[in-house]
Amino acid sequence: MDVTNSTRQFLQATFFHALRAVDGRRCVAEALTHCDDRGEVYVVAIGKAAPAMALGALDVFGDRLTAGLVISKKGDRSEVDLPRMRHLSAGHPILDEASLVAGQALLAFIAEADPQRPMVFLISGGTSALVEVPRGVDLAWLQRLYRWLLGSGLPIHQVNAVRRQFSQIKGGRLLRYLGGRQVLNMMICDVPGCRPADIGSGLLVADEVSVPLPVLPSWIRERLPPPEVVARPVAVDVAHRIVADNRRARLAAAAYARERGWVIQHFQELVVRDCRREAARIAAALQQAAPQNVLIWGGEVTVTLPARPGRGGRNQALALAVADCIAGHDSIVFLAAGTDGSDGMTAECGAVVDGQTVLRGQRQGYSARQALAAADAGTFLQASGDLLCSGATGTNVMDLYLGAKVR
Repeated sequence: MDVTNSTRQFLQATFFHALRAVDGRRCVAEALTHCDDRGEVYVVAIGKAAPAMALGALDVFGDRLTAGLVISKKGDRSEVDLPRMRHLSAGHPILDEASLVAGQALLAFIAEADPQRPMVFLISGGTSALVEVPRGVDLAWLQRLYRWLLGSGLPIHQVNAVRRQFSQIKGGRLLRYLGGRQVLNMMICDVPGCRPADIGSGLLVADEVSVPLPVLPSWIRERLPPPEVVARPVAVDVAHRIVADNRRARLAAAAYARERGWVIQHFQELVVRDCRREAARIAAALQQAAPQNVLIWGGEVTVTLPARPGRGGRNQALALAVADCIAGHDSIVFLAAGTDGSDGMTAECGAVVDGQTVLRGQRQGYSARQALAAADAGTFLQASGDLLCSGATGTNVMDLYLGAKVR
């Protein structure tokens, strides 16, 4: 096996090891171990990691779990047994009719549950699209809004600020339906800063920090409802806890690589800016690294999409942009992947590229730079043989970026 192929396999193994460290079932079970072990409890799990997180709750609560509602992404529906739990699936990243059905099911579940029993919410990335009760707009308009937001390049806190304007449950509005319940909100963080208000658009957090709205097109501005202050109901006792985040995944990746003799460069600052700009910075760091070094980053780059984007998500775009920068450098391998197992509207989670990626794609008749300009990195990377597929992972802690300098 040549050095490049063995390094590619090593980075993939490192990525999958990091995923195990932030697995929803494992992290929820660990976090719940020290909770009060008396009485019945209700569970609501929403997000891409919802089935795995629900299993973690079942591991701890067992028969004490009176009833549950699990809402996950279509296509990722777990086949595992979830006793006493209703399991729904809905659209992501664009919400659909099933998302509205899930929103009504959530309100009904809360209304029917015994208000004297605690309720545990298990929230992970994807929640914003998977469950909704619209405010002043219909589904078709919301879908148009979500498509615009996906291609806007806006940071997540501003995306959520816009989403909250048109929701009856986001931005803490779900608290109105919880009465005097005791609520534990356990979250897998998929956003920079891990503010509970930004995870799943803050279903249970009346954000006290005003986030200014970005510049919006007229068709959105004209539908904005009057400003509303969302007050937290005094009777609701909500405790928030982050059970997994990107840093935990990065630390697990670093430990795995270090145990195998690699020198680690772990970058603490999240990679969250424009894809092409971050690719140049990552490529420069890899080229300057000493041999036998593994470089580790986390984050979510932004990509501004053209009117008719091609195939691929932000990780495939970042991987191809890095590949363009390191073309001909046979000592470098780079992996960019979503920890949720998906990347944009594709089945792949990202890609693993090296110094020959661009040449392999060119031999198949493709141009890396044209693919990047057309937001069609996935087509190029399929031709070059560099796409990475993990399937559903049971977690979502943003993206992981791993680079290796062999010699």
